[in-house]
This record gives sequence, structure tokens and C-alpha cells, in this order.
Amino acid sequence: MSNQLKFNQGDELPKIAMPFRKHAIAMLVEMDKEFVCESREGTLTGQPGDYLAADGHGGFYPISAEFHEKNYEAVPDNDRNPLLEGHKPTDITGYRNLSVEEVALINEVKAAAEKLGELTDKVRNSQAADPRWVSIAATDLQTGFMALVRSIARPSTF
Repeated sequence: MSNQLKFNQGDELPKIAMPFRKHAIAMLVEMDKEFVCESREGTLTGQPGDYLAADGHGGFYPISAEFHEKNYEAVPDNDRNPLLEGHKPTDITGYRNLSVEEVALINEVKAAAEKLGELTDKVRNSQAADPRWVSIAATDLQTGFMALVRSIARPSTF
């Protein structure tokens, strides 16, 4: 089982988690590999096609594909989704409504940008770095991440 993914209590749910509704909205990830997760009940396993869910207490648990099919429904993009609360792209000229997947992908890009921003600050604060080149690098990285976000959002205006 060396290819198996393992999720420990306190880990974050992968950023590709999608909202599903049972009684309330839950974030689930459909897994493509066998996986192991730590829950309040101990170590649990899941198979490819099963779903990984967070329990709200820092633990994870698997949901079988069969149970998921019978008990969960996908949350439509146009449904009032608390995960998108405050996100009103139609209020922004030239922007369209984004799907839950697109919002998640943009948030993943922004998280990667934040990490590179921290690295840029670390380099900027080192004695070995030329400040001019650090500033050029920071500007170019920001431009690149902005282009990635625009590639997902696909605004219709300049």
C-alpha cells in the first residue's frame, strides 16, 4: 500500500473539495486512490471512487461511493451556497458567475501566490539579494498569478 494517501487528524481537506448536501452542506473529495484517514473512531480506509470528508473536529472519514450515491446530492452552482457567501461576481462589470470549481481553483492559485510572496519576502530580507531584482521578480510573479486568475475567471472586459 505504498501508493496509499494518508490523512491525519488536523490536516486540511484537499483544496479540490466540492460541496455536497446531505442534511447540511459537506465538503467532500472524490478519491482516485486507496486512502487511509484518522478519525475519532480510529484509522479508517477508503477505496478509489470513495469520498473523503472532514468531520469538523479535525478528523477525516471515508464515505463509500454507494453510500454517497444514495444519501448525498451535488450542490448546484446557482444554489445559495454558504461557501460562496459574499461572492457576487455579477456585481463586477465584465465578470460572470463562477462555478464552485472555478472559485476553488482561483483560491488554490491565490494560496500558491501567497507562499511565493512569503519566499520573495524571505529573499528580500536576506543580505545576499539585490533589491532591484527582488522587486522585478515580485512584480513579474504578481503579474503571472494575476494572469492565472484571469485565465480561470475569463472576464469579458479589458
